[in-house]
Amino acid sequence: MDVQKLSPDLPFGVQVSGLRPADLKVAETVEELRNLWIQHGVIVFRGVDDAPEFQIELSQCFGILEPHPVQDLWVAGSPDLISLASRPETGNIF
Repeated sequence: MDVQKLSPDLPFGVQVSGLRPADLKVAETVEELRNLWIQHGVIVFRGVDDAPEFQIELSQCFGILEPHPVQDLWVAGSPDLISLASRPETGNIF
């Protein structure tokens, strides 16, 4: 796992790359991710696995998940994942 500042011009934020599903099985890695979030406020993950199981496990590093209140946004009936799409040409995010 590689951690870099999000931008040299910003006082907050880091980007994390090279994170693999097996890394989330290591308590020290999970603790480091949580501490990065607390210390820097924003984490951008680059090149991570986009499998739903990984995304849920990664999200759980930061606390207990809450089901999204709009069930129409749930992915495959899962309250732990939602799907959002940006359509700038229409002025909508949905």
